Amino acid sequence: MSGAPLANNAMEGLKAQLPPPRPPTKPPASSLHIILTKALGESTPRQANGSINLDAGFINLILELSANNERMIQRLEATVNQLNAKVDPMITEMAEFRSFMKTGSKPATNAGKSFASVAAKTLEGFIHAPTTRPPPKQVIASLKPKRVIIHSNPANTTLKDVPSGALVQKANEALLGLDAQVEGKAVAIRGASVLPSGDVSFYTKN
Repeated sequence: MSGAPLANNAMEGLKAQLPPPRPPTKPPASSLHIILTKALGESTPRQANGSINLDAGFINLILELSANNERMIQRLEATVNQLNAKVDPMITEMAEFRSFMKTGSKPATNAGKSFASVAAKTLEGFIHAPTTRPPPKQVIASLKPKRVIIHSNPANTTLKDVPSGALVQKANEALLGLDAQVEGKAVAIRGASVLPSGDVSFYTKN
């Protein structure tokens, strides 16, 4: 009685090793197969010894068809490889998505360490972010009350050719016309310069 389970296991292993059954439909025949079937079929005239005579033109045709079939097979294999190269990443992504839907977490990837992460870990404890914010631009500008920068039109470059003395004179004339004052005193300009950007920097006396 003890030999029965062993026999059953052997039969199951044999079934697992058997090839799949032959498909019920035959694949379409190639042109080479059709020609060879007609040339070597039972209805083809044969010699007394059973041989079949084939002329040189027919042999060349068979060789050409055989080479054409080989080229078609190579193209088919290349197409299958291209499809596999596109499908394999999709299968991997689908497997990761299924794992994410089941566990709620993305599978860990062995990503290499970047230079930024290594540098940040190396410099940890030596460099710290500032704890106080810098003052606003208005406060920084108020610390230099004697310098005023007037932005010019970038398309107009005529100020670059004007002497600084003429700029000071024109600016003072404009200030007198506007009656510009600071703490009861008239605003006067003592110097001017044209920056590389085309803007004009004025230096006031008060």
